[in-house]
Amino acid sequence: MFLGREYLGLLVCSVCAYHRDETEEGDRNISDIQPLTELPFQFSYADEEDNLVNRFNEWLEEATITGLEYWNSSL
Repeated sequence: MFLGREYLGLLVCSVCAYHRDETEEGDRNISDIQPLTELPFQFSYADEEDNLVNRFNEWLEEATITGLEYWNSSL
């Protein structure tokens, strides 16, 4: 996925959590969609790999913690 109307080299990554509920007819509906980070992770092809990996790991850690809290609250 890229950010904006045309590709300019900036890419984004987002993460969310949701519940899947079954209906009486056997269909599955998605509900309670929650973003797991305040901002998407943005990066470009020009980012230095070491810096990019460190920034992504920090972003992913926040998303993981928030996701686990979301999951725990649904138990």
